Amino acid sequence: MSLKFCYTFGDNFCVLTSPLKEEVEQSLGYELTEEQFYNFTKSFIPEGATGVRELSAEEHIAAANSYRKYREAWCDVSEDEKINVDMTKAKECALTRLRDMRQESFVDLGFPNKLNPDLEEAVIPLETRTKLQELRDVTEPLKAIDTAGKYDDDALLAQFDQLSDKQVLDAIVEGANG
Repeated sequence: MSLKFCYTFGDNFCVLTSPLKEEVEQSLGYELTEEQFYNFTKSFIPEGATGVRELSAEEHIAAANSYRKYREAWCDVSEDEKINVDMTKAKECALTRLRDMRQESFVDLGFPNKLNPDLEEAVIPLETRTKLQELRDVTEPLKAIDTAGKYDDDALLAQFDQLSDKQVLDAIVEGANG
């Protein structure tokens, strides 16, 4: 048996998963009642945490399967027993992934570091500069999406996935190499 709790601590939404009850008992050298194991697990939740509640296995599995790549955007804002996804934080997750991939694309094009735009103009052919600018601008459509006050919007998550897909960057890089 394993328990899962969610809570908010500061600005962070957290999920605590206990070790298996049997492992705890083996480590302690004696058996625990369900209540003792529950209290033992809850003792790891920091003082000052808010919104503490136990997660059902179904709720945790559903969130993990659906929104794992947006885990940093998980929150608990609704009354129902569901892990919510803050769309503003999810957009930031997608932007971070896109920026990381974009940096790899810069390296693929032979530009591992940021260059001074004036220097670029002097030493880099126009076609390559155009591709570099396209890579810089690739985050703009994602940044333009309004996410204020929005939660659990599967259509927005799908849009984030589409706009932060590696294929978007690959098309730009292939165009530069082609």
